[in-house]
This record gives sequence, structure tokens and C-alpha cells, in this order.
Amino acid sequence: MHAGPGMRSSANHRVFQLPSYAPDLNPVEGVRVLLNRGGLANLAAASLDRLVRVIKRGLEKIQYGRI
Repeated sequence: MHAGPGMRSSANHRVFQLPSYAPDLNPVEGVRVLLNRGGLANLAAASLDRLVRVIKRGLEKIQYGRI
């Protein structure tokens, strides 16, 4: 992070301290990891419809414990 005195006053920029990020506390991260394991990580969907179908199928697998 460039937060030295020279950068703080440069071009009227403000430095905001953001809270730490803890992906293990975010339930969405767990779902994303499971979807990626189910094949979403390397998917190059040809259309939005195809992407939605793959995500729905992955969520169903998670729901029924198949991933």
C-alpha cells in the first residue's frame, strides 16, 4: 500500500483503511469453492444460458451432497 506522506498529499487523494477480509467467515466463498470443484472453474460458457444451467446444476449437487 502506498500510504507514505508523499502519497497521502498527492493530487488530493484519500487513503481509506478497509477492514481485513476473512474469506473463511463468508459463506458465499464456501459455495464458490464447491462450484469451482464441480467444474465451474474452467468453464468457458458459450452463452449466459449455458452458464446459468451449469451454476444451477452445481447448486443442486451441493444441495444433495454430491460435491
